[in-house]
Amino acid sequence: MLDIPHPPLPQLSDPVAFAVAGGCLAVGVLILLWGRHLGRAYLCLAGVAMGLMLAGPIAQRFELNLTLVRVAGAVVLALVGLILARLIWAALVAVLFAVPAEYIALARCFAEVAEDKRVLFEPADATFTGWMIELCKFFPEGFWWLWQNNLGILMAVVCPAILFPFVIALIRDRLGRILMTSLLGGTMIVLAPVLAASQLRPSIWGGAWTHWYAPLGPAAALMVVGLVLQYRRAIRDDKMNKDREAEPRDTSELEPDRWATKKK
Repeated sequence: MLDIPHPPLPQLSDPVAFAVAGGCLAVGVLILLWGRHLGRAYLCLAGVAMGLMLAGPIAQRFELNLTLVRVAGAVVLALVGLILARLIWAALVAVLFAVPAEYIALARCFAEVAEDKRVLFEPADATFTGWMIELCKFFPEGFWWLWQNNLGILMAVVCPAILFPFVIALIRDRLGRILMTSLLGGTMIVLAPVLAASQLRPSIWGGAWTHWYAPLGPAAALMVVGLVLQYRRAIRDDKMNKDREAEPRDTSELEPDRWATKKK
């Protein structure tokens, strides 16, 4: 199997870690219950956060003013999240299915991948940020390796896992939005206590990733709860809107009395 180690524990002070855990819990509950209404707002906030995170490396590489890059990046990515929300949610659904499909495809070619040594999970440093950066690089590199060396398994396994969910989520926008917000909400709710407990006992973090089925169970259950609640509310809102549109409008009070106008 492919050797992808679990991410290291984020190096945060206790007050910051507990604040992050509390924020994850609060945001996770909001997204889980009302994600279909907060989808655009969530993407805008995610765009602002990504703009602030990417500002440092961009300003350092191109020798630009850091404050200016932060403001510009936050505004631009927030607008992108607002305008292209439907496309972004569809892309996230496609990524959700594509990552395990590509992992399975690379695992089937494990001997060739190990011999080639071009697709290796080697973070630049032993930090959570370095692990995340390497993860974002690993799967595109794996996709390109499959494209060059094993196009058959790429077309049979990975491409359908990308295209079908993407098209379905693009057509059924509400389905993709509810699915991703339920998944994110459930994950954040489970991650919050794990992060807080790991600050007190760091071994909990490694144990949660080693015994991945323990946190996966509650996260999957919460995702199902979010799917059911959000879809029930969406169907109820649609029914109320149809009933409201079907009701005959009483315009007698809105239109002036023509006979009274003529008598005057």
